[in-house]
Amino acid sequence: MTEVNKIKSKNSWNKTDLTVLLASQANIPKVRAANYINILTTTISEALESGKKVTISDFGTFQVSERRSFNGRNPKNGTPLVVPVRRIPVFRAGKKLKNSLNIPQLKDCVLIDSKKVRLTFTKLMDASCQSLTAKSGYSILLDGQSVGTLVSVQMDSSEEEPRPNKNEINRYVKGVRSIVITCPKALRGSSISVRFLKPHLDVDGNKVELN
Repeated sequence: MTEVNKIKSKNSWNKTDLTVLLASQANIPKVRAANYINILTTTISEALESGKKVTISDFGTFQVSERRSFNGRNPKNGTPLVVPVRRIPVFRAGKKLKNSLNIPQLKDCVLIDSKKVRLTFTKLMDASCQSLTAKSGYSILLDGQSVGTLVSVQMDSSEEEPRPNKNEINRYVKGVRSIVITCPKALRGSSISVRFLKPHLDVDGNKVELN
């Protein structure tokens, strides 16, 4: 197993892991990747320190929330004390990030044979959902035009993923990660896309948005 695959199989990532993933994705040295991460986190921190709000489109917004001063007691001896004002960093997820966590979407549409396309989902799909392998559930478009009635739709790969609870004890859910669609003719063109014609459910009961 490669270093990247080992990291992706972990339940949590740290800065070192992110450095390796960025270096691999951007095809740059790890030293440079680590420097870029440092620059980004330092820049965001400096903006928050000066009271600025930082918005990364489609990802989310970093901002500071201020907690007022209040009268309290020392937990060790119970004596009264004044708890000072606290500035608390807050992250609010953007719409795209929220959707990626909850609404199943198409991650990849890849031609694997002259007539076959592999669809990979962002979330694990419910194997018992009849729409998942229904030929009438999809329309494959070649340069914007439908290729016609599909020949077959088959499950391709399944995975398990951990779902930790508040006690950090994992339970595992299993679902379909990708399917393979066989088309009635060779897919020779400049672009291939897919439309979902029926609701598809993920393992959590969320539906793919029809298009």
